[in-house]
Amino acid sequence: EVAIFSEKAYRKVTRHLEAMPSDYIKLFIYKDHIDFEQTNIIPEVITEGIGGFTEVFKDRIVLPIVTSPKRLEEVITHEFTHRIQFEILYGGFGKSYKLIKSVFVPLWVMEGMPEYEAEDYDPSITDMLIRDAVINDRIKDIDYLSSFNYFDGRDAVLLYKESQKIFEFIAKKYGHEKIGLILKEFEKFSTTTDTALTKILGVNSKELNEEWQYDLKVKWWGEVKDKKEAKDYGKPLTFDTKEKLVFNTKLNFGSKSDKIYFLSDRGNYTGIYELSVGNFNVNEIMGNKYESISASGNALSVSKDGRYLAFAGKIGGNQKIYIYGLNENRIIYEFNNDLDLVYSPS
Repeated sequence: EVAIFSEKAYRKVTRHLEAMPSDYIKLFIYKDHIDFEQTNIIPEVITEGIGGFTEVFKDRIVLPIVTSPKRLEEVITHEFTHRIQFEILYGGFGKSYKLIKSVFVPLWVMEGMPEYEAEDYDPSITDMLIRDAVINDRIKDIDYLSSFNYFDGRDAVLLYKESQKIFEFIAKKYGHEKIGLILKEFEKFSTTTDTALTKILGVNSKELNEEWQYDLKVKWWGEVKDKKEAKDYGKPLTFDTKEKLVFNTKLNFGSKSDKIYFLSDRGNYTGIYELSVGNFNVNEIMGNKYESISASGNALSVSKDGRYLAFAGKIGGNQKIYIYGLNENRIIYEFNNDLDLVYSPS
């Protein structure tokens, strides 16, 4: 599958961006994310949220085998796009010197383009995030997307998706062929975002931002017209504030539907929580002793008799399935069986 997806990504991205790599593309594949996190190809710490990377100096693509063929193809295409971006911007003689201009290429270009090429689209995530951001006036202006450094880390996925949506809009209104031309303008040292957009699209970043955001509002405000808000037909069970966004996900009802188990980052780490439906009390079951708790697939599973909760977690670099006794309030069983990847117990 890796070879098939790589060849497909090569043909697609080189055709769309009208550029070819000057050398063989070096692809490093790790059998799982744990091995991937131990790579010494770059000195930076690799966290569980990183799906892959493309190293610019020696043009190396590095990624682990991920949870599904669809996701693997998306990651490979995303990283292949980075490789061709680097070829356009920094290829040829004097790479170290050319890398100086990297600070002038906005991040919405560098990350939105790979997301667009990868067609990284899951309606349950992308549409939810964009719709919520539009309705609650949280869409960032294009100028603010030049760098993601000053945003809350929990907004990272939204910023990637917003950047992807910018390129979807450009392709829809101005034509897909404009995307590669925009990037090629940044090859010139004198190029700014405004000069690149004005030359290729005929609008500057402010005008593009207004067109793009208007397009989003027409789509999403039209979809929610005459529909009630969630609070009008249901009672909120968890709360956050605009100052601190909290992600509560992967809900699973207990056998009697009197308990809800879910993942939350309210403690600044991913933990497993229990909510009592009757009085809305929320208690943390576990979390901070684990390096990570997997949110992939069916992240939490409750036995039919309501006595056990299963989840996938990582301690000491080892992934295992854990069985938690809800009556005993402790882990009663754990196993891995030498599997390379563990997730989605059910």
